[in-house]
Amino acid sequence: DEKAFVYINREGSMTFFNLQFKSKLILVFALVSLIPTVSLVFVSHFIIAQSLDQWEQVSKELKHLRVLPMSENAMQIASDPSLIQAVEDGKDLSALDFGLPEGYIVIIYDGTGERLFGTDVEPALNAKLTSLEEAGFPPIDEFRPWEPVIPREIEIDNEELALSAVMFRSADDASIRGVVVVGQMIPSAPANIGRAR
Repeated sequence: DEKAFVYINREGSMTFFNLQFKSKLILVFALVSLIPTVSLVFVSHFIIAQSLDQWEQVSKELKHLRVLPMSENAMQIASDPSLIQAVEDGKDLSALDFGLPEGYIVIIYDGTGERLFGTDVEPALNAKLTSLEEAGFPPIDEFRPWEPVIPREIEIDNEELALSAVMFRSADDASIRGVVVVGQMIPSAPANIGRAR
């Protein structure tokens, strides 16, 4: 009887040991398979985040390159003495020759940011350009002399209105007289990466 008890006890402990070893083995295999998966998730997240940041930088540079000709034209118009004189005298600005390339628009805003003059544009676009604020520009006192300001682009159908603005001062350089905005309709840019995050 004692031999039988020892045998049963050994059989039970061996079975318990086998179960314990088996569960440990399963746990080890599960961990071994999870470690590469988790590390792959972290590495891929890091790579994707880094590429999104780089794409945002490239996107900003491309936007600046797209509006470069508009910025140059805006600076040229803002430095024109005939424009400054016409605004100071309250003359009709439609008589001025802005010398813009085909497809460009020009809008002149006064010192308060309200529209004084604008070339002919479609009504839907015209409503978005009634003031500097509507066009997406900061307040006029945040403009710096001879430094173009680029707002968000205005989307219309499958195109965007890219704008660049330059502040102009009075003839004696004592006060801000207004802002010259030059723009052009261009094909839509790639989707904003910020929304994809």
